[in-house]
Amino acid sequence: MLLGQGGSGKTMIRKLLFEAIEKASNNKIKIQEYIISPKSMSRPDLLGFVDPSTKEWNDGALTKAARLAV
Repeated sequence: MLLGQGGSGKTMIRKLLFEAIEKASNNKIKIQEYIISPKSMSRPDLLGFVDPSTKEWNDGALTKAARLAV
């Protein structure tokens, strides 16, 4: 997770880190990234929620990304 002010170099750090990992592994490791903007969605949309009528869990964007990463 990278946090910081706009223009502080987050994108450049991410790109350099990904390139370094791929080069160090001789391109055997490919990185999949999930970019989520938490300010653009509600808390249930981000984290997930239990449907009150069915008592079924619904994944949010963050939980979906975590499941895909695992």
